[in-house]
Amino acid sequence: MSEEEKKPDENKQEKNVTHSSDSNTTSEQIVPPVVSSENENIEEISQAITDAELPEFKSDIGRKLFGPQMTSKQAPPTPSVPKELRKLNLRVELKSEQNGFTKISVNDARKITDKITGLVILESSTSELSRASKFIVDEEQKEGYIQVSEEIYKSLNCEDEKLFIRLFTEDPIKVENVTLAVSPLSSNDIFHIVGSLRKSIAKLKKFLESYTVFEGLTVKWKEKNALIKVAKITPALYENDVGVFDFTKPRVLTIKPDGAMQFNTILIMDISKSMNGRDLEVKNVKSAVDRIKTAFSNEELDQFLKVFKEGNNVQRKNGAIFAGLLYLSEKARIGIGETVSLVMFADSAEILRNENKPYIIMDSRSKTALNSIAEQVLVDLEEKMGAGTNMASAIEASVEIMKNIPRSKRKWPLMVILLTDGFDTSKRVKEAVRNTFSKKENVVLHAVGLGPYVNKQELIEISDLCGGELFQPDDLGELLQWYMDRAKDISIRLAETEAN
Repeated sequence: MSEEEKKPDENKQEKNVTHSSDSNTTSEQIVPPVVSSENENIEEISQAITDAELPEFKSDIGRKLFGPQMTSKQAPPTPSVPKELRKLNLRVELKSEQNGFTKISVNDARKITDKITGLVILESSTSELSRASKFIVDEEQKEGYIQVSEEIYKSLNCEDEKLFIRLFTEDPIKVENVTLAVSPLSSNDIFHIVGSLRKSIAKLKKFLESYTVFEGLTVKWKEKNALIKVAKITPALYENDVGVFDFTKPRVLTIKPDGAMQFNTILIMDISKSMNGRDLEVKNVKSAVDRIKTAFSNEELDQFLKVFKEGNNVQRKNGAIFAGLLYLSEKARIGIGETVSLVMFADSAEILRNENKPYIIMDSRSKTALNSIAEQVLVDLEEKMGAGTNMASAIEASVEIMKNIPRSKRKWPLMVILLTDGFDTSKRVKEAVRNTFSKKENVVLHAVGLGPYVNKQELIEISDLCGGELFQPDDLGELLQWYMDRAKDISIRLAETEAN
C-alpha cells in the first residue's frame, strides 16, 4: 500500500475530536449524524438556495451561509434530515449587554437554518428548561460557540457550559398586554425611574422589542438605571408558547414599581341625580361588607350596608360610596401613613374634611377620622345631589388638596380615581386635567364609568393624559375588587393608541 493510501483522513479525524479550552487534553466526541459532513455535503446543499428564492440573503453574510447561485444543470441532493429539525450542542459565551440576542457563527447557522435572523430555542440538559431567543448570524463569531444574553441564560436556571440549540419554526405570539415591574439599579427613588420610562416610551419599546417575552424575564437597562421584570402577560402564554413584543400595532404596556411603595390618593365621586340609576348588580360582596364593618364603627353605615343583598340591583351612587369606603378600609389595614382625600361632585365639587384638613392620614390612629368621613359621605349622598356633572370643578379641587398634603409626603406619587356615570357638563374637563395633572410625572389618573351613558371616549382621553385606564365594571363585585387592587399598588398604563 502506498504512503498516500495509508495516510488517515485528517478532516474526518477533526470531526471526532474536540480540544478543551481549559486543558491540553482531547476527548472523543460523537457528532450527531444530522450535522455530519459524512452524511451530507453542506456546500452542495447550499447551492440549492438561490438569490431569487431568498432575496434577503444577497448580503455578504448571506453568500457565506449559502454559497454561489445554483446553475440550471446542478441538482441539489436531498438532505437526510431537514435543517429546521436539527439540534446543535454549542459552548456558551455569556454577554451582559447583548439585549436578548443570541449570536451564532456562519458555519453553525447554516447547519440549522436558511436565514440570518429569526428565533431559536435554547435548551439546558441539566435543568431541562428551554427559552426562546432572537438570533443573529455573526461572521466574527467562533464556530462551535454561541453568545447568549445573560438574562436569557439565567432564566434557564442552569450552569451548563453548553446548550442545545434548534430553530423555532412556528409563528411567535405577539403579546397584547404586559405589566412591567420596575426598580432602580442604584438609588432608592423607584417612582422617579417609573416616571423616566414614562417619558421615554419610544426608547422603551425599541429596547423591549429585542427580547422574547415570558413572565419572570428580568433585564437591565443601564441607560435608564432600570431593572425591568415582566410581571404579568395578558392573556397568559402556555408552556410552549413563544411571545414577542411588537409595537407596530397598539398594545397595552403597564409600568409599576417592583414592590410596595407609599402613595397618596384622591377619590372623586359623582353624586349627581343620574347616579340614582338602579342597575348595578350586587355580586360577591360579603367579604367587602365584613372589611368595612371591621374598619368603621357607625350605626348609619351599618344600615347603609343592609341594602347590598346578593342578586339585587342597587343605585349607582350606593355602589360608588361602597367602593370608596372599601378603599379607605383597605388603606387603614395597610396603615403606612399614606393620605386619602375624598371629593364629591355634581353641579359643583366639595372636599370632605377631617379636623379641617382635606385628607386622612391612614395609620393605626385613623379609625376616628374614618367614622367622621363616613358620616359626611352618607349625609352628602342624601342632601347635596345636583343635576349637573361638573367634572372640571372636581379635578380643580385637587389643587387645594395637593397644596395641603404634609410636606414630608408631597413627593410621593399621587393616584386620582374619578368615578362617574355621565358626560362632563362643564365642557372643559380635559383642559382641567391637562392643567392640573398632566405635567406632573408622579400623578396617575384612573377613570371609572358606571351605567350605559358614560362618555367613554372622554374618559379614555383624560386617563391617557395621566397614565391611567378607564374601567367599566359589569357588576358591584368587579367594582369593589378593582378598588381593592388599586389600594395596594400604583402603576402607569401607557396608552393603547401609542403605537410606533
